[in-house]
Amino acid sequence: MVNKNPTKNVEDDEDLLPYLEFYCQPGNMKLPASQQGFLNVLIKVDTVKLATLEASLSDNRFKEVLAKPIPKLLIAKIKETEVIYSFYVIVNMINE
Repeated sequence: MVNKNPTKNVEDDEDLLPYLEFYCQPGNMKLPASQQGFLNVLIKVDTVKLATLEASLSDNRFKEVLAKPIPKLLIAKIKETEVIYSFYVIVNMINE
């Protein structure tokens, strides 16, 4: 792939974050201070937009874009307090 803009890095050409929406389940958790809970992070992929991206790139470049890890910072706030938790996740896409 030829980089038409010499000031722009080829690695940064495509970003998959606009194609993803993050949801946490459950949306609200009620836990006593001494207990643990599970928070599921669900990712909705906009397959229509992703197909458009795939059509605009060569097969090898699209595979490179999918193989690039996607970092995401998720932030949760405990209601009625000033306590904030942050979760740093890395998403790896799989094309099957």
